Amino acid sequence: MIITLLSEPRFWDSKYSTNSDRWSLNTTTPAFVRLLEEEKFDPFSKIAFIGCGKGDDVIYYSGKGLDVTGFDFSESVLRAARNKASDQNMKAKFINLDLLKEIGKYANSFDYLFEYVTFCAVHPNHVPLLIKNSFGMLKSGGKLISLLFPIEKRIGGPPFGLELDIFLEMFTKFGEIIKIEANPGSIKPRIGREKLIVIKKR
Repeated sequence: MIITLLSEPRFWDSKYSTNSDRWSLNTTTPAFVRLLEEEKFDPFSKIAFIGCGKGDDVIYYSGKGLDVTGFDFSESVLRAARNKASDQNMKAKFINLDLLKEIGKYANSFDYLFEYVTFCAVHPNHVPLLIKNSFGMLKSGGKLISLLFPIEKRIGGPPFGLELDIFLEMFTKFGEIIKIEANPGSIKPRIGREKLIVIKKR
């Protein structure tokens, strides 16, 4: 059953090992690169990327002197990310964590939490829990930054289609939406199908 399969690391390990990770940009995310310049992050901020995959965004932010941790529950892709960071002499941290389970010691730990192609990767039945735990990792006043994709109605997945109104309603249970950007510098195949959303946790 697809809902069970998606919750098993071996499913995602197989995608990465066979180069079937078509969601990966294999480079930094343009919207997150630009946001780093605009947001003017406090150098003492603690930053998390969930579903970090190969770690390009984590490594980029780490290279700017920030305290960054990447989370994923595919250990095979995390090994690749650690090796990439080591090759570039970066101090980025990568941790195996299933966000559909207890977040434990990472609760209330981060000032910023980034998400891209993670909310669309889990079965829709599990999305509310994933969003709850994502906000749970943030400190009060921290910001969840989601590049929400794909915003469309579609059958099946992953990636599962995301309805903007439903996600905005779920976000506002935990914080205040302070930014919605319709044109976040998407790559060509994703133009018009994603929005950059920033939510400040209560």
